[in-house]
This record gives sequence, structure tokens and C-alpha cells, in this order.
Amino acid sequence: MLVHVINQAFTDGVYPYMLKIANVIQFFKSGKNNSVNNYRPISVLSVGNTKIVETAIKRRPAEFIEVNDIITNCQFGFRKNHYTEAAATKSVDSIRKTIDKNKVAGTIFINLGKTFDMVDHVILLQKLWCKGTYLTNRYQYVQIIKHKSLPQLISVGIPQWSVPGPLLFLIYINGIGSLRLNGSLTLFADGTVVSYCDYTMPQRLETGMQNDLDTLPANLRINRLHSMSSYPLLLVNDYPIMRAQYVKYLGLYIDEHLKWSEHVNIVIHKILLLANVKTEYMVHLRYMIFLWGAARKTILHPLQIIQNKCIKSVFNILKLTSGKDLT
Repeated sequence: MLVHVINQAFTDGVYPYMLKIANVIQFFKSGKNNSVNNYRPISVLSVGNTKIVETAIKRRPAEFIEVNDIITNCQFGFRKNHYTEAAATKSVDSIRKTIDKNKVAGTIFINLGKTFDMVDHVILLQKLWCKGTYLTNRYQYVQIIKHKSLPQLISVGIPQWSVPGPLLFLIYINGIGSLRLNGSLTLFADGTVVSYCDYTMPQRLETGMQNDLDTLPANLRINRLHSMSSYPLLLVNDYPIMRAQYVKYLGLYIDEHLKWSEHVNIVIHKILLLANVKTEYMVHLRYMIFLWGAARKTILHPLQIIQNKCIKSVFNILKLTSGKDLT
């Protein structure tokens, strides 16, 4: 029966209506649980076999896009053999090499908030060059305990947790990769980083960054997306943005001098909050350590003390045992 539904969808070019009704649930991210902004809407598709049908639907366009190298090379999100570590390394290494040369470097971090929910179906279908019944006539409702809203037609947004969703999103924002920018672009899904390296004069660096900040918002407006970014004395749509001493990027806290003190402090804080130190502390300790693990000993020393305590706890070693005896 399911095979027949899939084959019929391909033959008729029509995606089944019952597979396009979603229940929107609220997923708590972080912060205060009484703030609506701290919840992420997740679309749970009503029919249990939807994932199987969507996987079959996604396979053909995904293969076509991969073979024809359509997605920009600066995109690292939702792609096979592309990882957060590679995206972070590209951005950090370019800054580090510039600092080693005693030259001026700068980075613009752009946070495209809630972009999955802002994808315009008409614009996306124009990019796909197709009619696309997968997106049309989609409905969603919200259910809290026993209370259920009436289904509402949606014309924007890609269903989160859907199989084709990430691929459709990459197609939607793919045009950013073809912009002529002064900086080097790195994308991880909706996280956008523009790096500027090997500048000898701060004035030229600032000019190059400002020119790009004039270019990027125009592209985002065309796609009906909004943006936020941070750097000193620069303007986005005539709005001044401030310099950040450190920025969180893909779970990595990057400070302006690459000393990694902020990231080390965050790692220590996370380990101290763990309920089960024996099994979880290494997850935080190892994440992108190849980038921040070469920080100065004075910065790493507090983390070394915490790590020694974790090792003693894991292997039931006496607390008074010297850290030198743990190696």
C-alpha cells in the first residue's frame, strides 16, 4: 500500500494531502520557561508513515543537486561529509594566521533568527523551477493537552523535522554563496560568518566590512529574511551595531584575541552542572578541543583541576592523589 502511494505521487506529481497536516508542538530551548521566545515550534506530521514517503520524495532531487554541485561550497550545514568542526576551523584558522602575521582581521557573525519559519513558498518554488505540491495546501494546528486549534493554511515556513526540509532550506538561501563579497563566506545552515584577513590598515578593513553589510541585507530582504550581526562602528540598514568581545558560533565561544578564556570558562561551568560527571564530562571537554586546546596554560589550568576531579571520580581514585600521578 505504501509503495503504491509513493509511486502514485511520482506518477501524478501530487503529494498526498493527509501527509501535509502538522501538529505544532513547543520545544523548550533554554532560558526562562515562561517566555514564549525561548520555545521553538516543531511540526509533527500527523501520519506515521510520512517519513518513509518523504525520504523517497527527497532522494531524486538530493542526488541531482549533489551530482551537479548546486549547493555552494561555503555551505557546511545539512550536507554529507560536512561538519561543524570544518566550518569553525575555516573561520578560526583564517583569523589565527592573520594575527600571527601581525595584520588586522575582522569577522561578521550574522544570526538569521527563525529562518525555517520564514521561508516564502512562492520564492522557494521560483528557485526550484517547479509547481511543487509538497509545499502547497499545507495545514497546521496547535494542541495543548486536550485543547486543539482549528487547522490553518500556511504559506511560509518549512516543516521542521521533515525529511526534505533541510534540503529545501539550503536551496532557499543558496544565493548568498554567489554574492561578490570582500570577505570569505562560511555558512552552516542559517549561521553566516564573513571573515576578513590579511588587512594592513584598519580603515580598509572597516570599509570592506561595511560594503558587505550593505550587500547582505539587500539579499536577505529579497528572500524576506531578517538579520542581526555584531561589529563596531558599522551600520546595517542605518542601524549601528556594537563590537562583541566574544561570539558563540556552533557551540564555540570565540573571543576577539583567540585566547579562549571565555570558552574554557563555559566548559568548566557546564561540567560543574552535570548530574552524571562519570559519563558526560568528556563530551564538553572534547568538543572542538583541537581549536581551543592550545590556549595558554594559565587559561587551561582551572579546567585541568576540574578534569583531575572528574578522573578521580570516574576511576574511584583518592581525592588527595596528586594530579601528576594521574598521567
